[in-house]
Amino acid sequence: MTEPDQPAADDALRSHAAFGIRWGAIDQGAQFVLRLGALIVLAHLVTPHDVGVMAIAAIVLNLGSLAVGLGVSDALVQRRDLDKTYVDVAFSISTVTGVLVAVVVVAFSVPIADLFNAPEVTAVLVAVSVIFVASGIERTPNDMLVRAMRFRDFYLSSTIATLLSVVVAIAIAAAGGGVWALAAMAITEALVATALAWVFALRAAVWRPAFAWDRGRARTLLGFGTYVAGYRVIGYGRENVDNILVGTVLGTTALGLYSFAYRAIIAPLTKVVTVLGTTAFSLFSALQHDVGKVREGMAYGTRYVTVVCFPLTAGVAISAPLLIPVVFGDRWSGATRIVQILAGLGPYFALVTLDSSVLNALGKSGLQFRIGLVEFAVAMVGIVIGVQYSASGVAIGVVVAAYVVLPLKLYFRCKNLDAKVADQLLPAVPATLATLCMSAATLAARELLADRYSAATALVVVVAVGIASYAVALRIFAPSLLAQAARGVFARVR
Repeated sequence: MTEPDQPAADDALRSHAAFGIRWGAIDQGAQFVLRLGALIVLAHLVTPHDVGVMAIAAIVLNLGSLAVGLGVSDALVQRRDLDKTYVDVAFSISTVTGVLVAVVVVAFSVPIADLFNAPEVTAVLVAVSVIFVASGIERTPNDMLVRAMRFRDFYLSSTIATLLSVVVAIAIAAAGGGVWALAAMAITEALVATALAWVFALRAAVWRPAFAWDRGRARTLLGFGTYVAGYRVIGYGRENVDNILVGTVLGTTALGLYSFAYRAIIAPLTKVVTVLGTTAFSLFSALQHDVGKVREGMAYGTRYVTVVCFPLTAGVAISAPLLIPVVFGDRWSGATRIVQILAGLGPYFALVTLDSSVLNALGKSGLQFRIGLVEFAVAMVGIVIGVQYSASGVAIGVVVAAYVVLPLKLYFRCKNLDAKVADQLLPAVPATLATLCMSAATLAARELLADRYSAATALVVVVAVGIASYAVALRIFAPSLLAQAARGVFARVR
């Protein structure tokens, strides 16, 4: 039997990866615009208290979603030999756990509301529990789309779902719906995304709905997936314990401001992570036999994610005193300092965003879980200290904890990729230098204009200066970077 041409196979994988990044960029660019637009409009139609109530519900939603599927989604994508029974078993596990989580959330909705002293949370939790059921039946068709590298279908479904959910939320908020506009947005997005995942997977003939149970296959999927789910539970604790403590110690309004700031900074970053993480995990899993190629892919991904994350977070931090009152209204001015502090997470996210994709693709989900335990412990210390002072203190604790753990994450990444730390950090140098130049230019522009012109005029000029200075600086420090990105991203998939 003739062996496949390995260079040709590698070229095909690179082509699929570029295609995935292209559609991921389109999807997340569209989602960023849609969500930013929704955030701006809804900020004028709902109150910090409404956002705080939904933030409490989001804490439960985020935790419950971790139990749905028990990590078998990653096992489906990572596993090289896969028959239909594996897929059907995974679908059964995801569906059953989705229903069970929904039942548990409804049963505990009153105690949860009592914990936060927010009785209106009960009805919201009952309503949004349908999201768990939708998530359970959505995951397997989406997993098979990703495994087959059908990235266009995978990302298109989320873009359409986001668009419809934004329309629904704004309509309800304009009618005086308050927190129900936010709840309807989450529910609509989940239901539409689920329906489209089924449509696209069935049309592509990569999946057919069927239930099955096989103890051996279930044990194999859960053996890998349990560590993945465990790491995500730890990540949930690390990312939500601040919300829990802010809400219980400092109150719902403080939680609303903190949640707003978190969404303004972390949401755009997680969108970038979603694009690269989904595409990278599929690609790295296909290349798991060749650590050298995974190492090269990691450096390539870091180079481009830093180009996006570094200037985005630096720009938001510098323009926040103008951006928040002008765009979102004076009622959110209390979130300005929190936004500026959380922007410090930008470089951290950019440097570690692909770590979980690499370790899971290499079958190191257990190591990833243990690293997560350390991350959680360090974050808890920072958050517990910070909440004694203010929501800004919590933000400082979150940022400091992230950088305390960064050397550990870099060490284990390099150990498993047989790489040097300097080689893994070198790809971030162009974005670092360009962002420093941009920051100096925008900060100078803000200081010169803030007291002489209206806040709106100053904001427009500061943003324009930031974009222009970053483009020029990037052209100086990495003249070929944008051209290479365009060739890779817009090349036709083979």
